[in-house]
Amino acid sequence: MADADDFPLTGNAFRSDWFERQQEAAARHRLIPQRDWEALAKDIKGGAELHLPGTAWYDANYRPQNHFYSYLRPAGIVRILDQAKIHDLTDPQGLVNTAVGRVVRWARDHKMRIAVRSGGHSYAGFSATTGLLIDFGGQQTVYEPTTDNKITFGTGMQGRWLYPALRDRYPNAYIPTGRCPTVAIGGLALGGGAGFLDRKWGLTCDQMLQSTMVTADGKVLVCDAQHEKDLFWAIRGAGQGNFGIHTSFQFQGQPLPTAGNGGIATFFKITWNIEDAFPLIDLVQNIVEEKDEEFDKIEGRLGISTYGLKKEEIEKNLNTNIIGIYHGGKDEFEDLFEPLIKGPVSPVEVEIVEGPLAEFLSESYAFQTIPSVKYTSKSGVVDRPFSPDAAQKIIDWVKRWPGSAHPTEGGGVALFTLGGAINRKAPDETAFFHRRGIFFFNIDASFAEEDPRQGAVLNWAQDFYLDMREHRYISEHCYQSFPDRSLADWEYAYYGTNYPRLQRIKAHYDPENFFRYAQSIRPATG
Repeated sequence: MADADDFPLTGNAFRSDWFERQQEAAARHRLIPQRDWEALAKDIKGGAELHLPGTAWYDANYRPQNHFYSYLRPAGIVRILDQAKIHDLTDPQGLVNTAVGRVVRWARDHKMRIAVRSGGHSYAGFSATTGLLIDFGGQQTVYEPTTDNKITFGTGMQGRWLYPALRDRYPNAYIPTGRCPTVAIGGLALGGGAGFLDRKWGLTCDQMLQSTMVTADGKVLVCDAQHEKDLFWAIRGAGQGNFGIHTSFQFQGQPLPTAGNGGIATFFKITWNIEDAFPLIDLVQNIVEEKDEEFDKIEGRLGISTYGLKKEEIEKNLNTNIIGIYHGGKDEFEDLFEPLIKGPVSPVEVEIVEGPLAEFLSESYAFQTIPSVKYTSKSGVVDRPFSPDAAQKIIDWVKRWPGSAHPTEGGGVALFTLGGAINRKAPDETAFFHRRGIFFFNIDASFAEEDPRQGAVLNWAQDFYLDMREHRYISEHCYQSFPDRSLADWEYAYYGTNYPRLQRIKAHYDPENFFRYAQSIRPATG
């Protein structure tokens, strides 16, 4: 029987039977006998813990990061233990794999849906379920790198824990991660992985050497360039939860230059009035398109946004800003990017700080935490420069923000820089298809837990997105790590011409489609 997790949205409206099916699924899961839950808890002991509704840990941790999907309450949560917390064992990672395999077999026996959560940041709520939630959050163990800087850690490792560990113990094993310190490596790497190091070093998935995965029949596979090669191609960009449950990843670490050897970076945050967004977009896209590798040293995000409920609040809070890192010193940055600071428009606020790159990363200085609120997101890939009409269209739509009751979060657009090392790979070299883009374009809109403007906010985001698509200001492609349940053509939007190959790989490793959700890869038939 299908769960409500399977069904997409139509525009911004839930299917008429969405909540009815959700309640049916939840009721079905509640019928599982207590003795069966107790058997599962006993079976996974040592590598994981079972938490059921009403317990303190469950109540504190069941909600996803996007509270819009908090109604998806799991029947139970299996919390995978951090390897460092598994004592007196020679193979703690093996114990985790065993526990996950037993969970999968138990769920199959009980016809229960599984969702996997590493950091819980799925924009579309795909790390939430009324079935069994497998939670890898809290994994902070970093395995000693090999002599050639290959480094391994669990799927729940978050950037806020990883970078301090690398700075203090393994400075020659850096990898590019995401822009939010609480995003975990599992979801990030499987979807591609864009952040503040990718124009220089490539995506997170481009550094992946190996992953350990538990399949739908509970078996453990190791996939890399020599073993399960098709699967290894697929997991580098296919997104989360498609082929199995990944318990660990190995990456090729990059040596982080010391302060005396090019290890100085410049963090910048520059803010303008929204009326200056028009020339600023043109300036930034010219920088990103520049083929000189000197320009690969700049990584950033351009935002145009506002917040507030009343018209006067919304108008007061309209702004344009750029936040990012330049891999070089402050003087060099100011010389190379003088137009950002001194013209063609004058910023209203400038923050430029020079320091060791390791400190910026480990202190999350340049990163932005996505708040745990209710929100919706619409993404696109910009594959050609914005025209003046397109830039003006973006500004006009942000000015039309309908307002929400959230006191600090609102709506707007973010342009995440692509290019550089990302685009030096072909679109079919890995499953990550978006190797020809200039920006990821993301519309985000937040609202309060109980917000009278929720419907207006959802409609604003959807209409904004459709308008940009209709005029071809953004392409038909979307970033799979910014999933959107309302997409009718999500297969091509996320994966382009790579989707048929992904379907064939899915048919080989999960022919019964056990790992599924509303936008999971469907196995090929025939």
